[in-house]
Amino acid sequence: MAVLANIKAAITRNAGLKLISLGIAIIIWLLIITAKETTSWEDVRLSYRLPDDKSLTVDLPDSMRILVKGPWTAISTWNKENLSTPIDLSKSPLGQSVVYLNSISLRLPPAIKIVNVAPAQIKVFFERKLEKQVDVVAELKGELSRGYKLMEPSVTLEPRRTMVTGPESEISLLQAVRTEPIEVGGYTEPFEVTVSLASISPRILFAGKNTVRATVHIEKDVISKQITGVEVKPVPADERLSVSPRTVRVFVRGLRPLVENLAAKDIVATVDASQGTGTFDVTVDLDERVSLVRVTPATVRVMAGSDSSPGDNDRGASKKQKTPGKTQNRPSKADTPPGDGQPQD
Repeated sequence: MAVLANIKAAITRNAGLKLISLGIAIIIWLLIITAKETTSWEDVRLSYRLPDDKSLTVDLPDSMRILVKGPWTAISTWNKENLSTPIDLSKSPLGQSVVYLNSISLRLPPAIKIVNVAPAQIKVFFERKLEKQVDVVAELKGELSRGYKLMEPSVTLEPRRTMVTGPESEISLLQAVRTEPIEVGGYTEPFEVTVSLASISPRILFAGKNTVRATVHIEKDVISKQITGVEVKPVPADERLSVSPRTVRVFVRGLRPLVENLAAKDIVATVDASQGTGTFDVTVDLDERVSLVRVTPATVRVMAGSDSSPGDNDRGASKKQKTPGKTQNRPSKADTPPGDGQPQD
């Protein structure tokens, strides 16, 4: 206990003088710290004033770094947010020139000075600025629904031309600009859309609106097809009756997906044999989405027995095996269109 009492007495003895000494020491330390100079790198945003009659053809930095020097207190309390400076390039000549960034003026606290900048200089290159009117071309993407196609022309644009401006070397070669891609997937009828023009180059600008109104023209993809060798069957079925000719040609029309792969086996052709023998019309049953154009021949003979003449697919062989005096049933040339069996769009 005596030891603790001695320590307490030593601390409290001349307490006022000790507190004054501590305060003086702190003040001296602060004076030394605040008087000490320090350095710091800071970012500065750059903005540019460009000439109206010239186009810049190089990319310029959007910021620079400065090394500042000054008292620690000045730098630590300095508001460094939103540091920026403009650079005037409005009087730059055509061609290449150099701008020295160490000569820029930046508002700083009086105690702070710039001792270095990075980069120290930038190179600029200006060309004569041109304006030109060019065509607008629609860019399409996606696939239409099956059975539909784009008409000719596929797209109507309003306006069809636009004004662009930029450096002479790029504008002189430019003939057209494209739209942003227009999605056509899933559409089954014409539609309109407002679409932006695609950017060409950072140095080429649109002098007017950068949008156009596009009308996409869509129609049904309808084709015609001639199908040969369609067998004609008597209804009701009767083994005692036969049909001559046995096969006919069927001409149909409809959406491409429904018609292009249509074959003779997919078509049901019949003749009414309920009245016995004679010449009767051929009836063709088709998908309701497919139209029947005509049947050649349109009528066939219903006869007793099996002595029926061949149809389209049998005639080649019959010519080689025909017996003298037997007459062949052939469709007239008027019934046979060019491109037998091929789709006709």
